[in-house]
Amino acid sequence: MKKMTLFFVIILTGFSFAQNEVEMKAYMEYLTPGEAHEYLTHALGDWDYVLKIWTEPGKEPINNKGTAKGEMLLGGRYLQISHDGVAWGMPMQAIQLFGFDNIKKEFQALWIDNMGTGFTISTGTMNNETKNIEMFGSFIDAVQGESKFKGVWNFADMNNHSIKMFTLKEGKEILSWETIYTKRK
Repeated sequence: MKKMTLFFVIILTGFSFAQNEVEMKAYMEYLTPGEAHEYLTHALGDWDYVLKIWTEPGKEPINNKGTAKGEMLLGGRYLQISHDGVAWGMPMQAIQLFGFDNIKKEFQALWIDNMGTGFTISTGTMNNETKNIEMFGSFIDAVQGESKFKGVWNFADMNNHSIKMFTLKEGKEILSWETIYTKRK
């Protein structure tokens, strides 16, 4: 019943904005999850992860562990991955949201955690050759200020995926961290 009520509210709201069939069709295409949203469902479920953090290029990474849970929100429009683990020897909790904007034709992501007070926001597209999602954004480093990054999300299969973050400095991509996820059985 709640779904039916929500559907009618959306339709009525759309009618109030849409003046004709063409406009109504555009609104319906914008609000309907599609193939890109379906791709995000690869991350549904419970996961164990290893977080590798490189403090300097060429040095061995610091390895941290944790768990994550992926779930779709708002009728399959957004993916939320909740993390609970350790980073830099401290407890870390984080929430990551992924979506795909049907109008802009781009993936969008938001990251928040208890290791800071800012938002990390990125946007990107699917690399059709590798089937990786490549995102670009920036985050705040308490010492260096704003840092730009490239994130690469790779799905090896339905039970394994990884996200690598490369800090962008002076035209170079420097691997800063990698999270390797393995689905719990």
